[in-house]
Amino acid sequence: MPLTAPGQTIDPETAEMVYRAAVAVGKNDAAISAAQLAVRICLERKDLAKAEAMVKELWSRGSKDLNLRYRLADGLASAGEKERAVSHLEVIAEELQGQKQIKELVKVCG
Repeated sequence: MPLTAPGQTIDPETAEMVYRAAVAVGKNDAAISAAQLAVRICLERKDLAKAEAMVKELWSRGSKDLNLRYRLADGLASAGEKERAVSHLEVIAEELQGQKQIKELVKVCG
């Protein structure tokens, strides 16, 4: 079941509340979907600190969404946060290297 409907807006705080509730009741898939939604909304709103915190939390729970992490790194770089952006790109590179996805690694590093 989707968390939003066409034409509906949702704030990141609501998505985060859904995430925390889903974690509390053990609904991992719903938790991941809600957290990913919260990250996307935060990135759209340029709330990079909150997006970064959610990405790190997702990552620690085993949900390694490389695209979200890349979007975060891009947003941080655009905001002048080069060191933070590079740290996220390094994590992506390590993950891709570990997965033996060399072509994707070259894209990130290139």
